Amino acid sequence: MNNKIIRNIVLFSFVVIISGWIGVLVDSFLTGQPEGDSLGMGIWLVLPLLTAFIIILFSKLSWKDLGFKPNFKGNIKWYLASVLIFPVVTAIVLLIGDATNWIDLSAFNLKPFILAFCSTLLINFIIDIFEETAWRGYLTSQLLKFHLNDWKLYLIVGVVWTAWHIPYYMVFLPEADILAVMPVSRAIYVLVAFTTFLSWTVMFTELFRVLKQTAYYHFCNQLSI
Repeated sequence: MNNKIIRNIVLFSFVVIISGWIGVLVDSFLTGQPEGDSLGMGIWLVLPLLTAFIIILFSKLSWKDLGFKPNFKGNIKWYLASVLIFPVVTAIVLLIGDATNWIDLSAFNLKPFILAFCSTLLINFIIDIFEETAWRGYLTSQLLKFHLNDWKLYLIVGVVWTAWHIPYYMVFLPEADILAVMPVSRAIYVLVAFTTFLSWTVMFTELFRVLKQTAYYHFCNQLSI
């Protein structure tokens, strides 16, 4: 049984890691596609979830592993935490940045920020259904069956999650968007992203263990925009 689970995890990881490069290849044959919204990018986004569904279907695994049940009873405090985590962390970073002159907040206007947040809320919610159902709903839930050391679990999920994002940062994401965040090359941005994904993997994994469902992550991750 364990060998079958390992095989499926390796297969899943391999497919999702190359999914973006498949998308890059598809885009190389198609011209005139909108930047940041191409067919190849759609392939990159959908393949992890599709792969998880196919593996579960043919391996006769329980669909409960994907954890679509919200499980609100007794867990309201964790949903409340999901609402507060990103705003609090963002506020702390901004305050530290302003105090150290690393970030200039002189032109910051809260109203446009809130409007931008609300306008992208639904889009990010839908995108994160594809993403988090794969990472927490399938990959994390399967790795938990091996009772791995916590840091091994975080590292495996963090590495696969980051590797899946590499073609996005290296090709799909417009360079202007990267420079708007930090004036670095795409390669450096990937390295920074890895530390970010690894850090958030710790939190996501531990909250997943508490809630045993991915609906939380759809809600929580879309708040990180």
